[in-house]
Amino acid sequence: MSKTDSGSLASTIQSWIGSVPAGNIFSILQSAGAGGKGTIYAINGCKIVGATLSLTGTLMVVKLLLDGPETEEGSSGKEDADP
Repeated sequence: MSKTDSGSLASTIQSWIGSVPAGNIFSILQSAGAGGKGTIYAINGCKIVGATLSLTGTLMVVKLLLDGPETEEGSSGKEDADP
């Protein structure tokens, strides 16, 4: 088990919250920072978030391409010609 440096952000937070149960987000991130098993969880979490954001962006672009740009209500997006 790695020791947390005195005066670090992790040691300050741990002093505020006291005993940290195994498996909570703080202990996983602390493990990741020390190069332990939490690194795998942190990397996989980042992959999931990245893939979700990428998929969301792709779906938004596809919707825009299929629907066209939104215009103000009652406007066709074309200028009216004088009669």
